[in-house]
Amino acid sequence: MLCSPNLCKGTVIDEIRHSDKKKRGIIYIGDGRDDLCPTMKLTEQDYVLPKEKKTLHHMLTLAKVPIKPKIHAWKDGEQLENNLIRLLSPQPEVLES
Repeated sequence: MLCSPNLCKGTVIDEIRHSDKKKRGIIYIGDGRDDLCPTMKLTEQDYVLPKEKKTLHHMLTLAKVPIKPKIHAWKDGEQLENNLIRLLSPQPEVLES
């Protein structure tokens, strides 16, 4: 079971994607086991930012299935902030993982 019984974050991702008329990409930040389900709902135009050395990062590193979103791990708040600034800029630069 990937999701908590009271909330499936993957379902929330589906609802966001369905309601987004502009079809923008999603940037998902997570660190735990319950962040794998929503990560698996992301597409090639999306980004997942797992915290380094946490459960989600390990799960993505060891995944035996293709992970569609671009993965950019972060180790501290400053690195996360810098990655978000680059991703949200009009022309995102290549990010360091």
